[in-house]
Amino acid sequence: MASAAAMAAIQSAVSAAWSHTAIVLPNSGITQLPADGSALLFLEFPVAFEGQKSLGAPGANIWREEGVFRLVLLIQSGIGLDPWPARIDTLRAALRGQSL
Repeated sequence: MASAAAMAAIQSAVSAAWSHTAIVLPNSGITQLPADGSALLFLEFPVAFEGQKSLGAPGANIWREEGVFRLVLLIQSGIGLDPWPARIDTLRAALRGQSL
């Protein structure tokens, strides 16, 4: 699991770039989908690693966390994809290459 700081930074970046649906965080207690069929964006943190990146400075070494987050867009079946691919591409562009 990612650290609290990493999850907060990623959540902030995703929230800043995505205004089209509610963002569902891990373990948020969602047990039912919206009755009106509205879309949801799920944010997940399946993998994280932390490693020491410097040596010789006891107590002051640099640590770096690396990992993966996953976004799952849930939309109603049978309505087609438009306009979701363009919206996802905009989100991808906003997050691509970022160090958070």
